[in-house]
This record gives sequence, structure tokens and C-alpha cells, in this order.
Amino acid sequence: MAISGTVIRLLSAAGQTTVVALGYLLAAEDFELVGAAPAPKVDPLGLLETLPEKVMQAARTWERHLIEVDTGVAPDAPKGTRPRPEYDPVTHSLAARQRAKAVELTAAGTRTSVRTVERMRQRYREQGL
Repeated sequence: MAISGTVIRLLSAAGQTTVVALGYLLAAEDFELVGAAPAPKVDPLGLLETLPEKVMQAARTWERHLIEVDTGVAPDAPKGTRPRPEYDPVTHSLAARQRAKAVELTAAGTRTSVRTVERMRQRYREQGL
């Protein structure tokens, strides 16, 4: 296995190499690290339930957008859905996908900068929802 940016080169037991976008690999339901213990899931123990519904809805909306930036596909998309062209991790860098998301959100009426998308993505990766 070799990692370069957001691309991973995998080597099969037969010696064949395959290049995979990290986002696709991590989003694949059948992906697992052989020999690695599963990462523990830490629940916020009721913290989210104390938030107003409007705040929770905004957080879940951001979560959907951030997953699309990372993987190319929104989490509620039907299985097998191809990424929209501007979010395809194979053809667009993370920076380009973040720019596309900022443009999309701003066009939809939520004025958003690329820096905001970057910051929200980083927080989501560190803390979850």
C-alpha cells in the first residue's frame, strides 16, 4: 500500500496494483483494515438531544455536505450513485471540491466561503457531528 495525497495504491497478493481514491475506499461498506482493531465509537451521551431542533437540522445538513466533499457522494444517495462531476475525488482535488461546495451553498442562499467549508470539514473530522 502506498498513499499519495488522496490516492492510495493497493497491491494484491497476486502482484497487481490498483489505484483508489481514499474517499471511495473509506466509504466502501466492505472495506476493513485486516488485523486492525475497530476504532471505538464514542457517543456524545445525550448531548445532541439537548440542542434545539433548528441547530440539529443545521448540523445534519452540514454533515451531509461535508460527507459529499470527502467521498463525492451524499450519504443519503442510493447505493451505486456516481459522484456529481464537481465532487468526484478521482478527478478533483479536495481543494477543488471544497470550492465547489462553497459555490453551491452560496448559490442556494447560504453565503459560504471556502475557508468555512475547510473549517467545518476539519471540525467534523475531529469531533464528528
